Amino acid sequence: MKKLLFVFSVVTALFFTACDPNAFDDLFNDSERGDSISKPGSGNDSIPGLPGIGGDSIPNIPGIGGDSIVTPNPTPGEIYKNKEDFQKVALELRNEFKASDFENIMDLAEHISNKYAEYDTEYAESWFEGCLESLGRKIGSGNNYDIYESIYKLSAFKGKWVANDKTQCWEKSNANNLSLHVKDQNGNPCEITLTTSGNTKKVHCFDSQDEYYNGGYYDYENDVWVEDITYGDIYKIYVEVPEKVTIVVKQNGAKLAEAIINTDLSSMSGVDYNLATDKYSANATLYFNGYTASVENLHYQNKKESGFSFTFKHGNKTIVSAKASATPELYKSNFDEEWEEEDINSKNNFVTVNILGKLELKGSCNNLLDLVEVIDEEWDETTDSKINRHLKINVHFYGESEPTAKIEFECEEDGYYDSYWGEYVYDYDLIPVIEFQDYSRHSLEDFFNEEDFQKTVDAFESLLREFENLVEGYDFDF
Repeated sequence: MKKLLFVFSVVTALFFTACDPNAFDDLFNDSERGDSISKPGSGNDSIPGLPGIGGDSIPNIPGIGGDSIVTPNPTPGEIYKNKEDFQKVALELRNEFKASDFENIMDLAEHISNKYAEYDTEYAESWFEGCLESLGRKIGSGNNYDIYESIYKLSAFKGKWVANDKTQCWEKSNANNLSLHVKDQNGNPCEITLTTSGNTKKVHCFDSQDEYYNGGYYDYENDVWVEDITYGDIYKIYVEVPEKVTIVVKQNGAKLAEAIINTDLSSMSGVDYNLATDKYSANATLYFNGYTASVENLHYQNKKESGFSFTFKHGNKTIVSAKASATPELYKSNFDEEWEEEDINSKNNFVTVNILGKLELKGSCNNLLDLVEVIDEEWDETTDSKINRHLKINVHFYGESEPTAKIEFECEEDGYYDSYWGEYVYDYDLIPVIEFQDYSRHSLEDFFNEEDFQKTVDAFESLLREFENLVEGYDFDF
């Protein structure tokens, strides 16, 4: 599929453009298509105004939607201010992450992996297999096969496991939850605890069946090779979903990490969960070493509004927040059938990403299937206008309701002379461009050049080196 990851890449690439001025170069250009033989085309067909996340409008200002306009020459000061705003946000974002914030976790992980890798796990493995076997039961028979039901549930796995340093074995005692107890490199106690609470819901995940390949034979009458396969027992696999799952990691009594998942069981209407007919609702929070990632109001229902909100914090400071919503449309009853592209769609898609409360990207796509079809077609001089008709991306600074800029795509006509046919062969690339309120338009490659954004490039390269050095400095025995 031509440019299959096009849609997903748009917002992601925009986010990282300030970090890497050449981010779009490889994504949308094909250097092997030949020398350019004309300038970028125009792609400014009308784009309907679409509502934003949470009901906020994404207003149409002059030059955002509508006919193409004459681009005035912005002053150097105006261009520099726009670049300065992007660079300020990027540099502040980089300063929120330090490799040293993760040294204590890496130290502990290295110690545990190296010290306890050789401890005898035979008893633990036998206990684990016993828990699984006790959950299975025969529910029927067929011609030369039996049908088994297996229910996997976290609440069945209970016990306190302690590493005995003298015998180098894992010892188990009874408990109301599942926990693992070790010591860190300084001899301090560490524990990982998994707890489930609330009601549970049994949900069917999938069926599996044993297959035995017996070779095959040639059917001379029909002139085909026939595979000889016999089928054995059928296994119906279920998962028992708890209302609440909590995982806590402690070091010397202090909480190092915690994950909490809350599921609204009332949203799961039946045992045989089906994305085409059922709905889902949940929340999740992950805390680790001073950072907190939260997914709230994660909800789904076919042909109804679905979405989630996401927040990533360092201490009490929100670094990144995001919201997304869409109307999914599935046209089959279940996923056991063979799916085609046209069997799934998503309409009224909205995404907003806010960085440090200073830079916000708002994107909308009215019909994902139509957009993918445009991308799959052979590109020509009208492809940009077709994409811009379905896809809209605005840039907002400092909480302003009016967008500072919009992102669109323009077609660039490339070609080469085919000596065999004696004619030019034309091809087209899609070039992302950014247009500001003064109607000045720049390709993202030209706007986010290394010369103007060298500080940002250097800052993020140093961050990558920090994490590379952090990882390379440890030796894990897995």
